[in-house]
Amino acid sequence: MRNKPLLLVTPVEKNWMKATYGTVKINFDVSMSMKKIGYGLIARDSDGFVLGGGGIMDLDMHADWEELNAFEESLKFARAFNFPKVLFETDCISLVSRINKKGQDITLLGHHTDEICKQLENFSSSKVSWVNRSCNRITDYLCKQAIDRNCNLTFKLDYPMDIHDLVMKDSIN
Repeated sequence: MRNKPLLLVTPVEKNWMKATYGTVKINFDVSMSMKKIGYGLIARDSDGFVLGGGGIMDLDMHADWEELNAFEESLKFARAFNFPKVLFETDCISLVSRINKKGQDITLLGHHTDEICKQLENFSSSKVSWVNRSCNRITDYLCKQAIDRNCNLTFKLDYPMDIHDLVMKDSIN
């Protein structure tokens, strides 16, 4: 680099934040590794208590479609538990933009996004937000575990100790 940047970029470490009272927060993410895709999701209540989650392994697909599939899996998970108020969080800004601009994207991906977003009407309150990648540590871990183990893993209240350690680290920070 010839010239020094005018603005210094200082990496800021963000942490997971609790949802408002009565809302379930579902963080989801996607990781890719050598023709394999891993989805990860974790659901926590407004006190930070883990309600469930999992990791799903899939075959290679385009990143935008995989993020959309991860969102759809998160919706299915939330509906299966009958959560009334849900906040979905992802570190994929393009997905959040596509969801918030429903009906404006005339591509096949945009149409499929609109169809999936109709499921948001099943909740009394729902929102999809972007979060910094460092706020999705647990889901990133679940994605990688699904790929490494070459399997799907799901859990409810009885989650593995390695996930418990990550949850505790998030809670303390």
